[in-house]
Amino acid sequence: MIYFDNAATSYPKSPAAVRAVAEAMRSCGNPGRGGHAPAMRAAKIMYECREKAARAFGTDPERVILAPSCTAALNMAVKGYIKSGKVLISNLEHNAACRPLYSMRGAGRIELVSFDALAKDAAEDFAGKVKGASAAVFTHGSNVCGKLLPLG
Repeated sequence: MIYFDNAATSYPKSPAAVRAVAEAMRSCGNPGRGGHAPAMRAAKIMYECREKAARAFGTDPERVILAPSCTAALNMAVKGYIKSGKVLISNLEHNAACRPLYSMRGAGRIELVSFDALAKDAAEDFAGKVKGASAAVFTHGSNVCGKLLPLG
């Protein structure tokens, strides 16, 4: 999952973003909720957004999901993808990533193993714990301390 909404941590909003939101509020309806022009306009904008994101990431638009928030997206991803097994999580995760995992651990569905993303040997710590894991949930860039984890 790639999260582009930095609304909670950015100020001021760019004038272009403010104009786009204002225009959408004036001219769009609820996408997929009717055949009237405002709903169709909103659906077209959303599909074009999915197409552009898909091109940027080399995938199909059908694999791009637009969610109302990071919390909703993480809940869909975690609860939809992870069913059982060992799951790795970093010590930098946002509450929205931790809560569904803690709930699954509490229900006995998963074993949750943490790795230290702040350690100098974070990659080695991860590598030493990843064997046998069914999934790993970790941020690429921490919104709290700015730490970037190596990917790839």
